[in-house]
Amino acid sequence: MGPVIGISCNQRRWAGEYYLRTEYVRAISKNSGTPLLIPVNQDPHVLANSLEHCDGLLLTGGGDLGPDFYRNRHSLLLTNVDEERDWFEIGLVRLALAARKPVLAICRGLQVLNVALHGTLYHDLHSELPNSGSHQPDSITREASHPVYFKNNTRLAKNFGEQVLVNSAHHQAVKDLGEGLIAAGVSPDGLIEAVEGKEGFVIGVQWHPERLLDIPAMDRLFKDFIEACRSNVKSSPDPARVEG
Repeated sequence: MGPVIGISCNQRRWAGEYYLRTEYVRAISKNSGTPLLIPVNQDPHVLANSLEHCDGLLLTGGGDLGPDFYRNRHSLLLTNVDEERDWFEIGLVRLALAARKPVLAICRGLQVLNVALHGTLYHDLHSELPNSGSHQPDSITREASHPVYFKNNTRLAKNFGEQVLVNSAHHQAVKDLGEGLIAAGVSPDGLIEAVEGKEGFVIGVQWHPERLLDIPAMDRLFKDFIEACRSNVKSSPDPARVEG
């Protein structure tokens, strides 16, 4: 069995449903990982027990983070807010980072990762950065909307080269970087579109690589993530050996 990858799920509370787009599962299973879906919950014991069975964590896309992260400034521009999911994923990623498990954060996941590490967000690019470029196409597709330029000597630069065209669609974005993160990639207007941790495999991207797996570099991002999870398992102490 390949490394077990915990994948954070979304929910429709009004319908009593958990759900996840199939591309995330396909990206993991295609690259020899074993997906394990983690539903939204607030029980710290359940979160810890779920993550204990995982070798890495994939944070997925979704709606806006709630107003708790804007100094209680409520905004009519926030959409699809689910504060239960916000705190669930923040708790989940903090546990993963404390356990030094590899983390790959996609779209909303990048924003969750940044907030979990005490960073801040632009709550709405149109109103806060009116001169920013186009980050809000009508829908997230399998076609690129703008380029991202990568900084030298980053893990993402080694994978993508100097730049790549991405399919991002967002109106929230990283403002102040969280602790232990560096800006690895920016859009032409200077907005942060990718981050990396200073230690271990911690990567966040604002676009959706799981929908672009026909592009080798996008597929390779998942391969690198799963390989990091595999290496992390190999480097972990053998419980039987420790007990013996």
